[in-house]
Amino acid sequence: MKLYFKLFITCWVLNFGVSQAQTWEVINSPPSTSFIINCHFLTEDLGWILYSDSLFKTTNGGETWVNQSIPPTPSGTSRVLNSVHFINENVGIISIGNYSSTSELSSTLWTTNGGDTWEYRDIGDSSDTSYFHYDAILVSPNIAYSIGQYENCKKTIDGGVTWTALDYNSANPVTYSASKLYALDQDNIWFVGIDQFSNPFTGAFAKENLNGWMVYDILDAPPLYDFVFKDINNGCIVGTDGTIKYTNDAGNTWIDSMTPLIDEDINGISMSNADDTLWAISGDSFFGNGKIFKSTDDGVSWSINFEPGGNLRDVCFENLNGYGYVIADDNIVYKYTPDTGLNIEEVETKKTLSLYPNPANTSFKIELNNIDVSSYDVIIFNNLGQKIQQKLELNGASTVINSANMPNGIYYINVIVDNAIVATQKLVIN
Repeated sequence: MKLYFKLFITCWVLNFGVSQAQTWEVINSPPSTSFIINCHFLTEDLGWILYSDSLFKTTNGGETWVNQSIPPTPSGTSRVLNSVHFINENVGIISIGNYSSTSELSSTLWTTNGGDTWEYRDIGDSSDTSYFHYDAILVSPNIAYSIGQYENCKKTIDGGVTWTALDYNSANPVTYSASKLYALDQDNIWFVGIDQFSNPFTGAFAKENLNGWMVYDILDAPPLYDFVFKDINNGCIVGTDGTIKYTNDAGNTWIDSMTPLIDEDINGISMSNADDTLWAISGDSFFGNGKIFKSTDDGVSWSINFEPGGNLRDVCFENLNGYGYVIADDNIVYKYTPDTGLNIEEVETKKTLSLYPNPANTSFKIELNNIDVSSYDVIIFNNLGQKIQQKLELNGASTVINSANMPNGIYYINVIVDNAIVATQKLVIN
């Protein structure tokens, strides 16, 4: 049985008496046991997820995934796949860091048929100090950028056949490592990273100009992981220790955003083309605590939209017309669906879970309808999408749950079977 479910969270929008639900859902993930790296989607249905040793493609919004045919690792080297990016449905690039016994040589993989076949196109050779590269993006089918350690950035205009090093024009004679590229268009390309010779490490931001890269230290920022620009003036960067900053003057100055107090790293950020809403994700490999944040004012202020826990790795909302994807450790893939237009009564007529009394006070009863299982788990979220009750292992078609310690408010009760939520129902405590 395919496990496919919807989890209603965070926001009920009143519209002429009709309540509309914005939803996250956990969708089928690719059949991989490897380390999940990043994702790239061109439409709601068409996208790719990169793992440490493989790449998977979906053409139906994650219902099914196909393993792409990536060539084997070159002899005498060990390979690290770092990022995947497509400029259209056919042309894509994968950034690779290759280690050998004598050198660190980076390369790329290119496809011109949607990922059905891939070809190695090296960035450097044995005479070139092409240190480990972290990211590569396409700005046209033949023009691409690749960035990495120690002021190493290269550009190709012939589909990766030849690469040219780009100079760094910095006010300070320091060495930078770039971690993430972003292109608004062919004329506006930036990267973020760190000044790794500063003490402590300082975030770095750069924009390409006619003479190479103009690099700016962001002196009060720690290492930076990701960023996005709405236009040439308005952008937002994220990084370690809960860092989110925004600019409205093309990156000349950066201002701290008003964000919830968190300690974990902000791992990614993306902007929806439907309404310019910004989405950011957090988490870490040791403690989890993954959260999804939302901003509707160009990054000035943020709120927690959903708190699934775990370590959230990457987020993609661009060009998806309001839809979005988040990937996480343990091979979890979340999909966001914008307002459906269904009112609450329409949704609840399809429910397979009953709660009573509802509203409840000190306790409530769960009764399963049309779910043929002997045991199941329950997780409870509050109206902010925060998990307030870890898994309760239950059995039997009906169970009474103690709610005496739950503050008054709206909650969502989620029934889990085989690690998937199969039913969700709203509960009011008063």
